[in-house]
Amino acid sequence: MSEQHRVPPNERSSNASLEQVYGDLLPVRKAFSLLPNYGYPESNLYEYISDKTRRHIITFTDEGGIRPQHRALHRAGVDVLDGAMYDRTAVLEVPHGTKSLRSVANLVERDPDHYAVIFRILGNELRKINDADIGAPSGIWLDQFAYAPDSHSDYGARVVFLPPYNLAENPNNDISTKIGSELLQTGTVTEPTVQKILWEVRNGWS
Repeated sequence: MSEQHRVPPNERSSNASLEQVYGDLLPVRKAFSLLPNYGYPESNLYEYISDKTRRHIITFTDEGGIRPQHRALHRAGVDVLDGAMYDRTAVLEVPHGTKSLRSVANLVERDPDHYAVIFRILGNELRKINDADIGAPSGIWLDQFAYAPDSHSDYGARVVFLPPYNLAENPNNDISTKIGSELLQTGTVTEPTVQKILWEVRNGWS
């Protein structure tokens, strides 16, 4: 994405139309989808592949109520996907190689030392959300965050918060219990690895 568009979609608008930039929007293959069921129709939130740019994108409109949350999270320093506005539609571009944390959890036993650092970054993102006093993720965290390669970051990757940004006003801040439970429920992560991951999450939080 060009520097012109590497801004929150509520901060900069493009003079081009969505169709001019992305052409036809095609369904995302299930294996590469980041959003359950390819989106949330009730929030006008959808996921596509552009037939023109071949980019994986997430779109939403003003009516869905996501745009103000995206702006608040960006102001708080929370990592969210970069994007731009095209008329009344926001488009977030998904970097190549991005995976949901659920997908990462399914791989972590292959190389715990390599993958565990991703959860250290998650802990840091959760702390930033907590410090911003805007609530805490209230859904399933493995589905609400994604790993995205980033050669400019300290770890060569970042963890981004995915829309629709479900935030609870009175969250349960016991991150260890919640993340540990979700990891064990995948059936692919052993108890010793879960404990290692939780140590990384706490380290990132602190």
